[in-house]
Amino acid sequence: MKSPIFSSFNEDRSLSSSTDLCINLFPELVPGPKGPVIGLLLNCPGLTTALAAMGAGPVRATYPAKNGLMYAVSGNGLYSVDTSWNTTLLGTIATSTGPCSIIDSPTQILVVDGVGGWCWNFSTNTFTQVIPNSTTDDTGPNVAIYQDGFGLVNSLNTNEIYQTQYNDLSLFAAPTGAGGSTANNAFVQGNPQNVLTMFDLEQEAWIFKQKGVEVWINQGAPGFAFAQLQGVYLPVGIDAPASIARLNDGLAWLGSGDEGSGVVYLSVGYKHKVISTPQIAEIFRGYSKRSDAIAYTYQQDNHWFYVITFPTANATWAFDLTTGKWHQRLFFSNGAFGREIANCHAFFNGKHVVGDYRNGNIYALDPGTYTDAGAPRKWLRSWSALGDSAPRAPMSFDSLQILMQTGITVPAGTNPQIDLRFSDDGGYTWNGPFQMPAGQTGQTAWRVIQNRLGSTSLTRGLDRIWEISGNDPIGIQITGADWTGGPA
Repeated sequence: MKSPIFSSFNEDRSLSSSTDLCINLFPELVPGPKGPVIGLLLNCPGLTTALAAMGAGPVRATYPAKNGLMYAVSGNGLYSVDTSWNTTLLGTIATSTGPCSIIDSPTQILVVDGVGGWCWNFSTNTFTQVIPNSTTDDTGPNVAIYQDGFGLVNSLNTNEIYQTQYNDLSLFAAPTGAGGSTANNAFVQGNPQNVLTMFDLEQEAWIFKQKGVEVWINQGAPGFAFAQLQGVYLPVGIDAPASIARLNDGLAWLGSGDEGSGVVYLSVGYKHKVISTPQIAEIFRGYSKRSDAIAYTYQQDNHWFYVITFPTANATWAFDLTTGKWHQRLFFSNGAFGREIANCHAFFNGKHVVGDYRNGNIYALDPGTYTDAGAPRKWLRSWSALGDSAPRAPMSFDSLQILMQTGITVPAGTNPQIDLRFSDDGGYTWNGPFQMPAGQTGQTAWRVIQNRLGSTSLTRGLDRIWEISGNDPIGIQITGADWTGGPA
C-alpha cells in the first residue's frame, strides 16, 4: 500500500511540526492522470568548495556588474571578483555586519550599508564616501536602486528618497533651504511611514513601507525625475527590508498589513497575493525576530526558488514558485540543523554564487554537489504514514519500502545508508533509528526496505509518523513509499 510521502508540505496547521518536515529536499512535478502532481523528491543543491575568499567575512552582498566583474562586500571591505575568481580589495566602508545594497552605472559602483554610501569609480580607480557629505543631507541609506541613469537611495528614519545626478552615482544636488531639503529628493507620502526599502522592477521603482507599497516611475521632470504612478498602491508593507527579491516576473517579500504580519507576499501586476501557507505564517510569527530576515532568489531546472533566512531564529525556508510548495534548507553541524550557510546570492560567471555568513568565502550552488563545502549535508523527510485514511483501530506494519534511485552517484567503495525512525504519539517519542542500506555503486535495482516495524495502539495513537534521513554524499530521487501490514 502507498504511504502519502508527498501529501503535505507545511500546509496544515493541525499537523505537528514533527509530522511534516522536508529538509534539503524539494518536491518535483510528474505527469498524472489529471495533470501534473507531486511525485518526486530531489536533493537541494549543495555547495562547492570555496571559489574565492575575501577577508574575514561575513559576505554581506554580491553583485554582478555590467563591466564583467562581480562586486562583493565582505566584512567592511568592498571587493572585485573576476571570472578567474581573483579578488581585489577596493576600499572599506563603515560597518562590518548586516545587509548591504550595491548598484552600478557604466563607470561606477555605489554601495550603501545603512550608515553611509561609497562610490567606486572603475574609470579612475578611486573610492570615495558620498553619503553623507556636503552634497547631500541624506543619512543612513540601507538600499540603492538604479534606473535610467539615476541612482535612488532612501534615508534612515524618513519618508524621503534621494536621486543622484544623471550618470554619476557620486553626486547629489547640494542641500538648499532651512529645512534641509534638496532639489534631488522627494517625499513618499502615500502614508506617513518611513521608507524601509526599494526595488527596481521592470523600470519601475517599488517603494516599501511598513504598511504600504508605492510604485514610482521616471517622468523626466527637472530636478527630481521620478513621480508616483497614480492609482497604484498596495495596502500591505514589509516586515524585513532585506527580505525582498525578484521571483520570476514579480517580487516576493516578508510582509505585514492591517490584517497581521509574518506573511510572504508575491506581486502579481500591481496586486499582491499570499504565498505562505497558514502553517508557515504561524511558524514565522513564532520567531522572536523577523525584521532581520534576508532573502534571495534563483532559477534551477525550470524551478524559481525564493529562499528566506531568519538569522536570529537560525532557520532557512524556501518557496518553489513552480510547485507552490515550501521546504527547509538547513546546514547540519554538531548533530543539529541550523540556518543555511548562504548569506547572499548573485548569478555570475555561469554560476549561482553565494556568500558565507561565517567567513569571507564564496561558493557555487550545485545540484550535483552532495555536501556543503565538504561538510556532510543531511536531508530529512517526515510524514503521516496513513494520512487521511488513518483507521480507528490499531495497525501493524510488517515493512516500509522507500522507492528511490539507488546505485547512481554513489562514491566507489561506500555503502550509503538511510536512517528510519517512527513515532506513534505525534512525534513526542521515537523508535529507531533503523539503518536501511541504500545500494552501492551499480546496485540500481536495490530495495531500500525495513521489516518488522511493530504496530500502533489505542493507548499511544492510531496514526504513525515516518521519518527518513541521510547524510551520505549521494544524489536523492525519491519516487514514493510503500508499506505492508494490516489490522493489528
